[in-house]
Amino acid sequence: MGFAHRHFYFYFYYENLSLLNSVFSLCYLPLQLLERRSHFPFCSLVTMVKLSVVALVASAASAAFPVNWGAQDVWVHTSIWYPGHCTCFCQPLCSHPTEVMKTNLVSGNLIPRYNDYSVPICNEPIQFFPPAAISAVGQVALQNAYPVGFSRNVPDMWSPTVPEGNVPNFGYPCGGLYPETYLRTVVQLTNRLKTPLLITNNIGKKLAITDMAAAFKKDWGAEVVLMCLDGAFSDVLTCWSKKTTASGEVIPSRIIACPPGIAITSSCTNATTKILPYVLPTVPPTTAQPTTTVVTPAPTSKPTTTSRTTKKPPTTAPTTTVAPTPAPTPAPTPAPTEIPSEVDIWVKFFQRNARCAIFGEDTCSYCAMAKALLTSKNARYDYFGVWLDNPDHIPSGMDVYNSLFRVTKQDTLPNIWIGGKFIGGYDALNLLETTGQLDQMLKDARCT
Repeated sequence: MGFAHRHFYFYFYYENLSLLNSVFSLCYLPLQLLERRSHFPFCSLVTMVKLSVVALVASAASAAFPVNWGAQDVWVHTSIWYPGHCTCFCQPLCSHPTEVMKTNLVSGNLIPRYNDYSVPICNEPIQFFPPAAISAVGQVALQNAYPVGFSRNVPDMWSPTVPEGNVPNFGYPCGGLYPETYLRTVVQLTNRLKTPLLITNNIGKKLAITDMAAAFKKDWGAEVVLMCLDGAFSDVLTCWSKKTTASGEVIPSRIIACPPGIAITSSCTNATTKILPYVLPTVPPTTAQPTTTVVTPAPTSKPTTTSRTTKKPPTTAPTTTVAPTPAPTPAPTPAPTEIPSEVDIWVKFFQRNARCAIFGEDTCSYCAMAKALLTSKNARYDYFGVWLDNPDHIPSGMDVYNSLFRVTKQDTLPNIWIGGKFIGGYDALNLLETTGQLDQMLKDARCT
């Protein structure tokens, strides 16, 4: 059922219930004013009509929402410190940042999660944020509060008329928010969660993790989850209780301490971390093993790049440094028309045959970290570059990316599969490592 139909039910309910209430109130007049007992059957009828209408509208409104609508335990908002992400050509946006993101935390995403960090299953179609929602919230407001990492230029970012390459997909249509409300909520959260002065006054310096945690708790009102990338501050997660509005939307209500299953994802393991200044990147991401300290490349070292993948998915699981062997039974190749269902078949064949697979992008630092982690385990895996990494491949990198969105219902890079099971992104992979589950999972999938 479409959004317009859902709104109709609520409009009908609230507009007409007042009329029923007026009639219904007659049944509560004092007995002496009711001159004939014949009024009572009428009152019973009115009562029955009112209850029937309320039940009908409630049933229709409930049926209008998708399965798992607002089923999560909490909303989790990620505030990004882009200087910590843009130390390399990690995202196209890094080469042309907005002025706001250079010295302020901005929004990275707003995700519905269970207490164990997982995301409720959603079978709704994944599509671009609609132009009407973007226009209602404001393109400039979205550029400042919710920048798009894969955008190639700021003026077209969040363009309601040219969405391709400028507007992300609405990845959580079952979370409980309509697209416009989702965008408006993200902007409001970004405006509320101001960067603490402890951060802005110490750009380029090291800070104690305990001092940062205390500053965020004081300014934002709850304990947060700090994230670090190569030892430098990169993100901060906040958790929000949920509240159902009169329209049926499930909004973030109150900031709360994140449950243990989410708090454990913190990647700031050192006593201190550095608040990096924004510097236009000059070094591409490395596939070396991630460390807990900031890595400064040697003066004589040269930037490295990773090679593009071959045009046929292998049936064995090679490492990133060994050329894949030809597949005895090649994957079904979609027609040049890129029919979505055929691309989905190709993607499923690729990840199933690989046993362990990573879909990523050459300029994605978290993709490099995922590859490094699996390499440190001596795990064999296949890698396929999405977005613009494989424009001439059939299916193209962009079509594969869209297929992953359809199949997993999550917008994440890297997109990691182990043993035919979708794991999630780097945070999910690192959580498996932190909790001691990754080694056995890789062994069970015969990747080690």
